[in-house]
Amino acid sequence: MLCRQFLNNAHPVELTQKRRTSGPGGLSTKRRRLSLPELGQTPNQAVMPPRDDWSVQSITENCRPVHDTMGDAAFRELVLTELDRIITQGTPKTRGELNNQRMHSLLSQARQPVTAGSEIEAYYLTGEEAEVHLKPDAILHGPIITENQQQFRWDQHNGQPMEQLFRRMGNLDKTVWVQKPSLSLQEQSCVKMRFGDVRDIFLRNEISEDPLNVLELRSPLPRSILPNFLTGEDCQLLGRVRDAVLDSDSMGRCAASVEEWNQWREVEEWVLLAQGGAQTLLHQDSCGRATWLTVQQGQLGFGWISRPTEKEKSRWSADPLNYTGTKLRYVILNPGQTTYFEPGTIHFVFRHPMHQTVMLGGHVLRWSRVDSWMEIVLNQLRFPNTTNEDVLPTAAVYVETVAKLVLDREQQGSAEELGGKTAIEKFFRLKKQFEQELRRHMSMTP
Repeated sequence: MLCRQFLNNAHPVELTQKRRTSGPGGLSTKRRRLSLPELGQTPNQAVMPPRDDWSVQSITENCRPVHDTMGDAAFRELVLTELDRIITQGTPKTRGELNNQRMHSLLSQARQPVTAGSEIEAYYLTGEEAEVHLKPDAILHGPIITENQQQFRWDQHNGQPMEQLFRRMGNLDKTVWVQKPSLSLQEQSCVKMRFGDVRDIFLRNEISEDPLNVLELRSPLPRSILPNFLTGEDCQLLGRVRDAVLDSDSMGRCAASVEEWNQWREVEEWVLLAQGGAQTLLHQDSCGRATWLTVQQGQLGFGWISRPTEKEKSRWSADPLNYTGTKLRYVILNPGQTTYFEPGTIHFVFRHPMHQTVMLGGHVLRWSRVDSWMEIVLNQLRFPNTTNEDVLPTAAVYVETVAKLVLDREQQGSAEELGGKTAIEKFFRLKKQFEQELRRHMSMTP
C-alpha cells in the first residue's frame, strides 16, 4: 500500500565543505522556471505534486515505504538532463563547475539498489522492522529507509515546513555557513551569510544558477525529531559521550555553558536547507558518526557506494574526488521518509533545480560498534579529505571519552553489549594506532 498521499492538485510531470547572493561576475541568481518541454518531460512518465507541495504534511499513515523504481529513475534522468545543459567542458574554475562535472559522472554510473535477498543493498522497512535491523547482532549492508518515524509534526494550517521553520528560528542578524557553487576553487568552499538574507532567498522560492547549501543549522524544534526506531539503548552512545565531556564526574545536573551545550546539540540534531540544484559529492560523515536524515519538504536523491571491499575503500580514501567505483547506488527520498546509514558510508546527495529541500538530521554512535567505529576514525585521520568536516580536534576528544566509557561498561560486566572481548581488544589496539597517527600528524603541523 502506498503510504505517501498526493495532494489534490497533483499533475503529471517527469520526474562539499562550507559556499554571496549573486552569481559569477555579479549576474543575478534569479532565472525563469523551467518548462516541461525544456525538461524533456512527457505527461505519461510519472506523477508527483507541484514543487511547492512536497512536504511532510501529506504523510498520513505509518507503514513500509514503497521503492518507486520508475519515479526514482525518472528523477535521476531529469537531474542528468539538467547537468547536461549546464555542465562546462575543460578544467573547472568554480566549485559549482567541479561539482556538476563530478555529479554527472556519478549519476551516469549509478544504478538502483537491490532491495531483497542475500545481495540486498537498501532496506525499505517499517519502524518496527528497522528496530530489528538495528539490534547489536544484526549486520546492515546499506541504508535503511523508513516512513513516518518522526514524532514532531508541522502545523498543517500554518504554511509549508520551510516557512514554519524560519518563523521559529528568529535572530535574523546571526551568520550561518553557506556553500556557494560560484566560489572559485582557490577560495574556501563556504562563506558566512546573514541568516535574514538566507531566509529571504529561500522564501522567494526561485530557481537559482548559484544554489545555496546551508550547513547544519541549529534546530529550533522540540527534542522530538529523532526517528522512533533510533531510540534503543544501543544507539545512545553519542549522548553518553556528550554527558561525559560536559560533566565528567557529576551525576547531577550538568553545569556546562550554553555554548558548550549548543555545540553538542548541533551534533546530535540539526537542519539542512538547500536550494534546488545544490549537489554534495562523495564523502563520509566525520568522526565515524552514523547519520539519519528525515525529509521535511522537497525531494532529493541519496547515493552511496554499495558494499565496498577493503581495496575499494582504500582506493577511494586515496583519491575521494576522482574515484567513482563500480557499485554506485541511489534512491530518491520524499517528505516524511527517513534514511539511516552506518558510520563510514561513502555517500552523495543530488537535487533537481525545481526542488529546494528541508531536512532534519542528526548523528548516532552505537555501543555495539565501537571497534568498527575506531577503525573508521583512524582512517579518517589518515585521509582527512574523505570527510565533510575536519576530524581534529574533535576526534581526539571522542576517542578518549569512548575509551573511558568502554572500560566502564566492561568493568560493569557489559562486555557483550560492546561486541565481546574480541571487539574490545580490537578497539584498544586501534586506539594505539590512532594515538601514533595523531602524534605524527601534530609533529607535521606548523
